[in-house]
Order: sequence, then structure tokens, then C-alpha cells
Amino acid sequence: INAETTLELSTNWMTEEMVQYFEELVTSPYTILYDGSVYRAVVVQETGYQVESQRNKKLIKKTINVKYANQDIING
Repeated sequence: INAETTLELSTNWMTEEMVQYFEELVTSPYTILYDGSVYRAVVVQETGYQVESQRNKKLIKKTINVKYANQDIING
């Protein structure tokens, strides 16, 4: 039996320059998550990215879902 772990990650308020880094994260085939003590390979679940204009907004906030690339095996 495999146990899948999925996380929902939210950004803080980002400027237009920071959104470029976020776009690289969403479109990257290899993504690493650092949780403060351990680095883990993750797969970004989002399949698309919507570009937002900042005409009316000065800051942008986003949410993505990721799951661990290496699943835990549970012995039954």
C-alpha cells in the first residue's frame, strides 16, 4: 500500500517580479520543497498557469497543490 501526501501551499503577497519566480516553480519539471529540516522532491499538481495583470492590484497571492514524489510504503 502506498500513502500519498498532498500539500496545499499558499504564497505571501507577491510583487510582479516575484510572480516570475512563481511561474518558474509551477512550470519546472523538477521541484524541491524545504520544510525547515528536510529537502523533499515534489510534483506540482497544477497543469496550467494564469497570467494576471496588475492594473487594479498592487500585490498578488497564489495557491498551488503539490504531492511528494517519493511515496511512503506501508506494510500491511
